[in-house]
Amino acid sequence: MGAGPAGSEEAGIRMLKAGGNAVDAGVASILALSVTDRNNFCFGGEVPILIYMAETKEVTAISGQGPAPQKASLEMFVGMDAMPASGILSAAVPSALATCLLALDVTSI
Repeated sequence: MGAGPAGSEEAGIRMLKAGGNAVDAGVASILALSVTDRNNFCFGGEVPILIYMAETKEVTAISGQGPAPQKASLEMFVGMDAMPASGILSAAVPSALATCLLALDVTSI
């Protein structure tokens, strides 16, 4: 595999050649990108995904944005004028891996 995006594309192509579907290939590319292009990608990033299901002619959208932390509550933010623009209180739970796994689940149904 090459370095950077070219290596991640090759991972996707190899997945297709091994019998995987488009989502399998996309997930393989994303996971490879986390290694081959770590300066421009991380598991904390957003990974929005649209999946077209040819059998049903439906599109499934996965937001790819991490959810709020489990312990976040309305009470934590009472008294603030706005959501903090930076720092731990504005952080979402990292989503890339969970989004990829959800995409694989959606296509295995």
